[in-house]
Amino acid sequence: LHVVAKAGASTGRSLGLANAPTATSATGLPPGLVLSASGGITGTPTTPGAYPVTITATNVGGSSTAGILVQVLPADLPDLLWPSIDLS
Repeated sequence: LHVVAKAGASTGRSLGLANAPTATSATGLPPGLVLSASGGITGTPTTPGAYPVTITATNVGGSSTAGILVQVLPADLPDLLWPSIDLS
């Protein structure tokens, strides 16, 4: 999964976690973004760059880990030149 956001712009992306996770965690998120308990990445990223992120979801059956890439584009990039969608 590849998530694209723009520095300085509020974003919210659902990761679509399955099997009723009871806990979630993320390491490597860009500054300004957080992972919600329901598996959404939200906030306002502050620093452009490519961020490899590790997501862990836990439920009664155990834990599962997956990697995603969060790309934060520069704030001054014209809106017509960047997608406001998740790319997979």
